[in-house]
Amino acid sequence: MRSRLHTRLRPVTGVAIVAVLGAGTLAYAGIPGPDGTIHACITNGLGGGGLRAVESADECKRNESAIDWNREGPVGPPGPRGEPGPEGERGPQGATGPAGTSRAFEASADGPIDLPDDGSTFDGVLTLDVPAGSYVVNATVLLRTDGFGEDATMGCLLTGGGLFTGHNGFAEGRNGFDLPMMGTAEFTSPGTIEMSCGGLGGNPEARFPVITAIKVDSVN
Repeated sequence: MRSRLHTRLRPVTGVAIVAVLGAGTLAYAGIPGPDGTIHACITNGLGGGGLRAVESADECKRNESAIDWNREGPVGPPGPRGEPGPEGERGPQGATGPAGTSRAFEASADGPIDLPDDGSTFDGVLTLDVPAGSYVVNATVLLRTDGFGEDATMGCLLTGGGLFTGHNGFAEGRNGFDLPMMGTAEFTSPGTIEMSCGGLGGNPEARFPVITAIKVDSVN
């Protein structure tokens, strides 16, 4: 009489399947670690070599050794410098800046210009008209005598816009000298800077007078 072996299969519920899959998910949730390191245990001794990934080296057994590695290797040395790139296109022209406040004015003459020789009179030699503003003024003139061996003392004044400066010198015979002058002037309305000169004896004369006025923001 034969006996039959019956195997009763019990259905696995969806909850059990999810539990199994969930356990596997938990097992590998920490591989690799937050810093990208992968931990593993390798079996020691003869016949060893088995490798299993773990979340921490603490999970290795007595017959296993812990090993670690990283999915990203160490940073390599910098590469060689690349060739310079092509020159970029020229940018558009910038806007025109505001006009500067400095401006120069100048007047000049040739001569000769005869001067009074009474020692007390100064005649106008050259004038320079300027608009209102503050100025640094420079002037020069060649003074000489056309007498026959007569000596002469000669001098000039530079006036206008609160400017009043003068210089003089001495010339022997038909000799002469350059007379420089400098000062500052301020005009609240358009005005005139004037050079006037005179002498004592020797029939004095003036040649090549020049007045230069440079407009500035202010005169301190």
